[in-house]
Amino acid sequence: MSKYISDKYRGGLQYVWCGEHFNPAMLNKLSPASMVAPSSSPIGLYKKLDEEIKLNERHSATINAHRTKFAKLAIQWKDAREITEEQSKEITYIVKKFAMSYWRPLLYIIPRNIIDASRIEIVEPARRASLADEFIIKDLNLDEYDVLEF
Repeated sequence: MSKYISDKYRGGLQYVWCGEHFNPAMLNKLSPASMVAPSSSPIGLYKKLDEEIKLNERHSATINAHRTKFAKLAIQWKDAREITEEQSKEITYIVKKFAMSYWRPLLYIIPRNIIDASRIEIVEPARRASLADEFIIKDLNLDEYDVLEF
């Protein structure tokens, strides 16, 4: 759903909070990069959301949080005149009413070497789920990532 909203209403612009490794558990256990909490592990997040979608888990905390987040973002984008009033209403309707299957997980492959380092923010330790580094890119463009679904 996030990609759909980004592509249709935001010109493909994405806000991403990400980690460096898809499956940190496969790394050397002494490596700081392996010390990722399940709530920040890309493979863990993907598997959890995929399972909730397959089971049609209507009480999914993850999906419900995203529904709320996008409804709020629609208002913020409208107030900032980044989208119209009608688009804001559409987004709010879509995120509240559309089926669970539209929230299926997607894996973004982001080659770090093509992103200007000034656009990659390191998340401060107090906001991370664990010891491993986490990153935010507020303006990821369509041509800067690939999407996998499995």
